[in-house]
Amino acid sequence: NPQRQKALNQAIFGNFLGSVQYHLKYHRDEVDVNFIGEDGKTPLMVAAENGNQKIVEELLKNGVDMNMEDNKRAIDLANEKGHKTIADILKKEAKAQEIISNDV
Repeated sequence: NPQRQKALNQAIFGNFLGSVQYHLKYHRDEVDVNFIGEDGKTPLMVAAENGNQKIVEELLKNGVDMNMEDNKRAIDLANEKGHKTIADILKKEAKAQEIISNDV
């Protein structure tokens, strides 16, 4: 559903956790947590880059693909913006999923 997807993306960009949770709980089958926006970024990338820790955690709970990238991964964007806690969360999750090596 394009309208639901747009609403989810706007909620992620605006750091509206309640709205993100609503869409993921009640309209999960209508939204794609791995949607690639016009800017080439996924919701996880946007949340990580903007320092939205709670939204990052919510996306992780909803099966987001951490391996997607647009020259950079969400963890790279978090690190570049100085969001160490988010980078640590992503690193821990990635290790659990065996996506990245110990040297990140």
